[in-house]
Amino acid sequence: MAASENATEHYQAPYSRAFDNIVQDEEDVVGLLAYALYKRAIREDAQQGQRSSGDTRNPSRTVVETYRQAAERTLSQVIAGSLEAARPELQISAASDAVENAEIRIISHVNSRTSFGQALLTNIVAWGFTLFVTVLILTAARGPGPEQVLSRAATKLLGPEPAPAASNSSRPTIRN
Repeated sequence: MAASENATEHYQAPYSRAFDNIVQDEEDVVGLLAYALYKRAIREDAQQGQRSSGDTRNPSRTVVETYRQAAERTLSQVIAGSLEAARPELQISAASDAVENAEIRIISHVNSRTSFGQALLTNIVAWGFTLFVTVLILTAARGPGPEQVLSRAATKLLGPEPAPAASNSSRPTIRN
């Protein structure tokens, strides 16, 4: 029984608080990356033959902040690189969206201008204008002509025309 108690004590090493100190919650991407960087550093130390100290199980606030800042820099570089690589596609996508929106607006405008109601209204207005012009032309054709209008105006201004002179003989005169 003493051997099994020693075995149980051997496997119950102090609980590592590293993950809890570095990662704030389940969706903390910076913390998860910082923890991965932290574990990589411990592995590299072990590969070089360096024995880790007890503080690796409970890293200090300074160590936590150092790894979190390294994770933020790494994520910033990855995001910046991704955006730079995607920039041409994003520009093409934005231009395509703009063309698509313009096409939709143009089609909508043309449809609203060529709808049945709009065409009917346009034709009614055109019919009314044609009828008005026809009435004007017919009214002008029934009235006095330009010679009659000028003759009346001259009569009003100058007075009546003098009558031709009367001759003494009732027979026409023949001259040889």
